[in-house]
Amino acid sequence: MLDVGCGTGRLTLFAADIVGHSGGIIGLDPSPHRIKIAQEKQSEGRFPNVKFMIGAGEDLGLFAEATFDGTYYSSVFHWIREKEKVLNEAYKVLKPGGRIGITMPDPGGLNEFLRSLIKEIVSRPAYSQHFRRTSTENILITKETLDSLFGKTPFVNLKIEIMEKRRLYRSASSLIEFYSASSFGNFLSFMPENLRDELKKDIIIELQKEMALDGLELISKTILAIADKPA
Repeated sequence: MLDVGCGTGRLTLFAADIVGHSGGIIGLDPSPHRIKIAQEKQSEGRFPNVKFMIGAGEDLGLFAEATFDGTYYSSVFHWIREKEKVLNEAYKVLKPGGRIGITMPDPGGLNEFLRSLIKEIVSRPAYSQHFRRTSTENILITKETLDSLFGKTPFVNLKIEIMEKRRLYRSASSLIEFYSASSFGNFLSFMPENLRDELKKDIIIELQKEMALDGLELISKTILAIADKPA
């Protein structure tokens, strides 16, 4: 198996138990810092079937063609600009009959409330200049766009579905902590680092106004896609 964009290896090591000692899994990430953390977890000796390497999905030339039975991109694919190229690279390194899996946020359901609130706050004078200068185009794609991208590749048996999840946050600060941790440093990355803490404080203040007695429930939607390389 190949885990592209493995981060600090949490999911890679979970998948290692599923693959078992008769198989193997490689975690790939462009960040040397994340790979170092992943390797430290592996050094405990529990996972002899795992290897972590520095690399990116846009160029899988590290591996021979038809190397892997499966490859996946968990909360990674939407960050990649050259999405069609990534699909073609995955196709090359998969064995005939191999499978690709992708999960990513659905732009139509990615906590619209939170996005709207952040957009309002960053329009304030303290942040607006930096937001205009450093913001980038929306990198999220729809289910239909993903279907179109796969249509340009030789993959077959494509299945795409949208999964909905409700999560209750007991406090505004716990919500911000969750997004800061789960986005691997990408949350609010459009803002200069020296303003990020102040921006988080302003977001928390506004979120607290929306909190019910039991907390704040947000709904998110995730796109799940699976396809095969012809046998």
